[in-house]
Amino acid sequence: RSIFVIKRYFSTSKHNVRYPRIQNLDELLKVANIKSKTIRQHPKDKIHNKKYRLIAQSYQYRKFSLYYYSIYKQLQYYYQHMPIIDKFTDFQQSIIELSLSKGIYQYNKGIKDVKKLCNKLDNIYAQYSKKFHIPNVTQKDKSIYLKQSIKAINHCCIPYTSIILQYQEMVSILSKLHFIDPNQHTVILIGMPNVGKSSLIHCISSGKPEIQNYSFTTRNILCGMIDNKLQITDTPGLLPFTTDSTKKRNKIELLTLNMLHYVDKKALILFLIDASGHSSYSLKQQLTLRRQIKEQF
Repeated sequence: RSIFVIKRYFSTSKHNVRYPRIQNLDELLKVANIKSKTIRQHPKDKIHNKKYRLIAQSYQYRKFSLYYYSIYKQLQYYYQHMPIIDKFTDFQQSIIELSLSKGIYQYNKGIKDVKKLCNKLDNIYAQYSKKFHIPNVTQKDKSIYLKQSIKAINHCCIPYTSIILQYQEMVSILSKLHFIDPNQHTVILIGMPNVGKSSLIHCISSGKPEIQNYSFTTRNILCGMIDNKLQITDTPGLLPFTTDSTKKRNKIELLTLNMLHYVDKKALILFLIDASGHSSYSLKQQLTLRRQIKEQF
């Protein structure tokens, strides 16, 4: 195996982004139900004098509020802690575009849908809060309002079950993406599939890429560290360009091409060649790809 240096520059971007841990709506409703059951009726709830009026009015209301806030606050956390897409660099946006089935549109739509559900829950809370605080409302009426309010929240959440599952899947995909640390010296490995890029990174760095004996094992950009000083990056394999290469490239290959497109003079790019004959591709094919990359980038 031999390594050929083709350029001494590389793109820099921000650190890996942290995303909120997403639970589906069934889990949120279950947790909210358990929490609401912890509210117990106070012995003085049945006393209606002025001193205990607040307690008398708040038993069912406290139960409803806890059920509502257990769901609302969690959903609010989901979209408030999602990074704003405009704050991503062009390189990061290109990776998100290729990693999600519907790209950045899916990212923005997921956040918008969660906000919409929060607004609907907020309206339900405002509606039933007024009923709980009607003067001289009886305990029987409060119990009815409690059942109605919880039923209204559950009914509101049902249509959004699949939407939150899609949002959960989207965040799971995004959390696995790797962005380059601009404060670290960086080396990027490129080459054809199954030539040993992942094996090299596994041996010399902290990175733990998947290693298999077939093409396109690496499907995302992966990073590893060498002595906490040098950052080395694994990329999906590339195939030689053809006349209509832009139309035939899959999203996995486009991840690598985007990295080459957005590079600046900050790091080292190495082209890895397997000259042992054990690769799925001949030495001639690998040298052809190397020449095409040098000409294009």
